[in-house]
Amino acid sequence: MNRRDFVGLSGKIVAGSVASMAALQESLVSAAGASERKSATQRRPNFVFILADDWGWGDLGCYGHRRLRTPNLDRMARQGTLFTQFYVTSGVCSPTRTSFMTGLFPARLRIHGHLATAEQNQARGMPNFLDPKAPNVAALLKQVGYTTAHF
Repeated sequence: MNRRDFVGLSGKIVAGSVASMAALQESLVSAAGASERKSATQRRPNFVFILADDWGWGDLGCYGHRRLRTPNLDRMARQGTLFTQFYVTSGVCSPTRTSFMTGLFPARLRIHGHLATAEQNQARGMPNFLDPKAPNVAALLKQVGYTTAHF
């Protein structure tokens, strides 16, 4: 299943797309209204977003790797949604996380490289952390009743 199919089926969450936080917020607000009308017995989908440094798209069995064994991730992929069409805004971890979390191009929040020590960040004109006032997917999900966490 590709991302477009997932969004069409779930109608609740536009995840994995860095197109625009406005679109995500509109989708979640719409989902909140729809979920209020649904029966309390209907369950919303759970989702897990995994982001790892230096991990290529083909490095999992579910994406076709023949030697690396990833049985638990492969099982999660079989039971859930497997994204096959996506783009990142940077090949570096911190800007990529920023884009996913906010839906914004990371340079708009002055994050254009990996977050390092305060001195290194200052020398590069970067903050030490993501601005808590920036829109973020976790806050939007909480607004519609999800519990969020990161590890």
